[in-house]
Amino acid sequence: MSAYELIDLATGVNTRIDVQLGIFVTVHLALFGGIIYIDRPLRSLEKVFAVFVYSGFAGVNYLMMAHQAALANAMYGEALKYLNDPCCSGNQVLMLIQAEMAAGRAKYMQQIIAMLHSFFYTAVVLSIIFDRGMRAKIKPGTA
Repeated sequence: MSAYELIDLATGVNTRIDVQLGIFVTVHLALFGGIIYIDRPLRSLEKVFAVFVYSGFAGVNYLMMAHQAALANAMYGEALKYLNDPCCSGNQVLMLIQAEMAAGRAKYMQQIIAMLHSFFYTAVVLSIIFDRGMRAKIKPGTA
């Protein structure tokens, strides 16, 4: 496989990460809307079920994104093996990838994925646990 094919595959995997991140954020916006604007407080059993189902979704999503990031980084690493090859000497794309990898790009990507998932997980679980429903939030006579 050539350096260009590896870069193309890695870019495709990164595109999948971007799409998955967009879906992840969209799902969370819908979750927040549903949790905040439901008319009645969630019952205890509903809260347990919601946390359980959401934990499964968040865990699977995190693992998929983390593995895709690791795969893309491995592909970039393989492409860098061509940096000293006569076919690719002086290739600006490979030199950029080398600089990014040296600057900790792989670790940075993993940290972003972990931080986003931690933030959203904490926000959603706390929203579920402390949900009181809209009627409990609106004072009588103000609606």
